[in-house]
Amino acid sequence: MILFRRIISMSEKDRFVKKFIEKFEKIDPNYIELFITRLTRERNFFKDLVNLLDEGILVLNEHREIMVINDAALKILNIIDEDPTGKIIDRYIYDNQLQIFFNKIWDLPDKSINTEIQLDAPQKTYLGVTIMNYDDEDEESVRSKVFVFTDITERIVSMEKLLKNEKMQTFNLLSAGVAHEIGNPLNSLDIHMQLLEKELAQLDHPSVPELQELVRISREEISRLDSIISRFLNTVRPFQLKLKENDISEAVKAQCAAISAELHQQNITLLNDFSGQIPLFLFDRELIEQALRNIMKNAVQAMPDGGTLNVQVSVLKDLCKITINDTGKGIPKKDLKRIFDPYYTTRPEGTGLGLMIVNKIVSAHGGEISIMSEENEGTSVIITLPVKYRGNKFLPQRTKRDADEEE
Repeated sequence: MILFRRIISMSEKDRFVKKFIEKFEKIDPNYIELFITRLTRERNFFKDLVNLLDEGILVLNEHREIMVINDAALKILNIIDEDPTGKIIDRYIYDNQLQIFFNKIWDLPDKSINTEIQLDAPQKTYLGVTIMNYDDEDEESVRSKVFVFTDITERIVSMEKLLKNEKMQTFNLLSAGVAHEIGNPLNSLDIHMQLLEKELAQLDHPSVPELQELVRISREEISRLDSIISRFLNTVRPFQLKLKENDISEAVKAQCAAISAELHQQNITLLNDFSGQIPLFLFDRELIEQALRNIMKNAVQAMPDGGTLNVQVSVLKDLCKITINDTGKGIPKKDLKRIFDPYYTTRPEGTGLGLMIVNKIVSAHGGEISIMSEENEGTSVIITLPVKYRGNKFLPQRTKRDADEEE
């Protein structure tokens, strides 16, 4: 039946073409020119209309050749070629996840599909994708696929931040309550140990020195626990930033110098780049140095057999970017999503609070931190801080000497 319809369809098309050719010479040339101009205008209008869409539109034929692609799809798929029409889509795919997606989608049944994919190159992007099949009515064998790409990165990232904030708020509230409940009995224990210490000092008995030593050890352990609780409460309470115009390069260099002995001991080469003009701006130097110290120590611990630690600082417009790369063992993909979770650690001796504190310090400054890692290749930590000046105004670049003179 399909073959019969196809024969009829082809014969009808042949008759139409034959009649058109026979009458072509009789058609007014001005009419033909007007008709072609109108078709061209409509084609360009359609093209401009499709290019106005925020969604990426891509149409591939059965050979995976690009039939239609708009500007949004060129941007989303990172295709630099201005006119890739007629070329196979595979030559433009550099992201492994996208290649897997196209291969998988090609073998699925002929039906409309809505899905989401994550791209890693050139940067992490989340896409919503709708796929529809299109069959040419005249060409029975021509099967095309229409792809509609929507960039949902901002929505996904916002949801992740919201969930993270809610999780942290719940954790902070619960942890502060537990720490408070533990702290009160500890204080009571310490007071009673002090009283016992005084009572023992008044006794004259051979076992008194031994008992006094036990009391001393008990008080030391109580003091240690109290110190742990204090440090823990500092991690869950909001930071009180002491903002001052500081030199970020000096803060980074100070932490590089602080770990120089460990670098030498583990045969780690330090590379740094503080190229370009880096102005003074407002940040809490003590807290930022604490964050940098945590990251650098993690990098050193990831390279027990030596390697390279590369530290870069740059300022572009109103953002300061600090990049810390190591050539260590890397972080498994399954761990990357939980890297900032409290108490999550891959090291037996770790507390799981270090990166949580780093994230909190950076967030308190209005900045962001991201971590990219490949197992057995290394890890890259990128901190971006807003470059703010006094009164939130961007003033002419000042030097460290100017800041010192004002003090």
